[in-house]
Amino acid sequence: MIIAASAIGLKLAIITDAVNAAVILVALVSCILSPLLFKVLAPEPRKQKDRILLVGCRHISEMLAERLLQHGLLPVVVCAHEDFRRPEADSGVPSIEHRDVIKAELRQAGIVDAKMVVVLEERDEDSLLVCRMARQLFGIDNIIAWIQDPQYKGQFRRLGARVVDPALLTTHFIESMILSPDTFALAGQIDEIEIRQIKLKSNRVSRFARRGPDTV
Repeated sequence: MIIAASAIGLKLAIITDAVNAAVILVALVSCILSPLLFKVLAPEPRKQKDRILLVGCRHISEMLAERLLQHGLLPVVVCAHEDFRRPEADSGVPSIEHRDVIKAELRQAGIVDAKMVVVLEERDEDSLLVCRMARQLFGIDNIIAWIQDPQYKGQFRRLGARVVDPALLTTHFIESMILSPDTFALAGQIDEIEIRQIKLKSNRVSRFARRGPDTV
């Protein structure tokens, strides 16, 4: 608009060629520098961390929470036993003590804003109760449940929870180590390994991935 106004002024002989050139130069410089200066001076809005609710007092709760913190997430541990709870200043993980798994305390832990609920209770009955409340009372779709007795799998899955069976996972892992020892030689370096999910946006790459390694 500035350049157009300057051209009109030049055509009407209101401004000289020198002034017109100066206006065009200022317009170009301002268009180039303004976005760069804005990016430098204006602070970027802080991205809200994804809240992950960990319900249960297993040692794995604390370990998982600390690893999630390293990935920029916001884990909150809900635990009933004081022995398993370290001060927040030590671990950096917020924790909320609860005597019974009830609606008010889950709400206090921030379940309403939680992206995911991971249930790690000692008793499967307690875990099932938490999953039912998360699904039916708070509408949480993403639920992971650690279970002890495989006979509860059906009840958890009917609630839409993804089930973690530690006995089955351990069996599969040891079996794989026996059958493919070289593949699992990295097991001792598990702390340095990350597994990531990548979404392929290129249709060409996606078709190649679906065809499998035989096409190589």
